[in-house]
Amino acid sequence: MSKVFTVSDVSLHNSKSSLFVVIHDGVYDVTEFVTQHPGGEDVLLESAGTDVTEQFEDIGHSEEARAILKSLQLGIVQRDTKVKSTLNDNKSAISIDSQINYSGASGFLWKDVDPNIAYLWIVWVLCFLLFTKYFFGS
Repeated sequence: MSKVFTVSDVSLHNSKSSLFVVIHDGVYDVTEFVTQHPGGEDVLLESAGTDVTEQFEDIGHSEEARAILKSLQLGIVQRDTKVKSTLNDNKSAISIDSQINYSGASGFLWKDVDPNIAYLWIVWVLCFLLFTKYFFGS
């Protein structure tokens, strides 16, 4: 049975002395392989503790590289989103602990925006459009 890691567990292993990566939901300990990596140490260190599936596939690794990777597998990653409900001062508050990885989204416009702010902005725009349609539209 493979060990199950959370995204948070993997993210803690982000240094040269303890380096994990996720590829196709497999968790790999590449700590000992860092110095042997043909692409150099920096490539692995920059992605330490994250999902590197896209980068791994974009490079087009050989069957030999895939065999080495398989020998380094520790387990699998669990990507469940957990929703927790809490009560504060008789008010209901919901916090979402979602395990989202933006490592491959360097040009993504909304990557640094709090999801709650994005939802409020969308609701505001929809209300504005409905208001203008109702009062000024035909």
